[in-house]
Amino acid sequence: MKSCLCSLLLIALLSGCADEIESPLPEAQLPDSTNKAKQFFPILDYLKGELNNVDSFATAIRLYTTINGKTDSSMIKVEQFNGIMQEFLPPELSKENFEKYYSESSFYDQTTETSTFTYATKNDDLEFHRIDILVQGTESYDKVSSIYMEKFIGADDSSMVKKMLLVGGKSLMINSEKTVGNNKPVIIQEKYIWNDW
Repeated sequence: MKSCLCSLLLIALLSGCADEIESPLPEAQLPDSTNKAKQFFPILDYLKGELNNVDSFATAIRLYTTINGKTDSSMIKVEQFNGIMQEFLPPELSKENFEKYYSESSFYDQTTETSTFTYATKNDDLEFHRIDILVQGTESYDKVSSIYMEKFIGADDSSMVKKMLLVGGKSLMINSEKTVGNNKPVIIQEKYIWNDW
């Protein structure tokens, strides 16, 4: 009787071990699941919001253009600035495309209490290859200090690299480096200021 009871107990234990352990959470909700939804910064919405703020509050925009070390200044209308900004509002930055083609990495600097979110792509068909978002350390980390974007346009005998730095509510700087053939690159810096405070 004891051997029969021990055999039944052994069979029950072995059959219990063969069952899969079910997780209380569906796979998509597991902490390290690859199905995890991406929570990227809404870059296109933010840029459009900044543009709307310029439309609403700026009356004129100062432009400083530097070519070969020589700087000229002028004033431009808000409508002209809107046209310039359209280059930095492509469909590839829409939520669906941004999350599909870009990867995110982040870094927190304890000294300055800022977080940097870097978005990069390996897709050469996309113009923007890198985007950095610097966020100030507030309780909710919702204060964007600046956005940096790199754009590359290449053709058979020429290339253009544009680097844009937007300081929220204040200014926009665009550095352009154009190379044609084996000639020395032409570097142009444009700085647009609508708020000095």
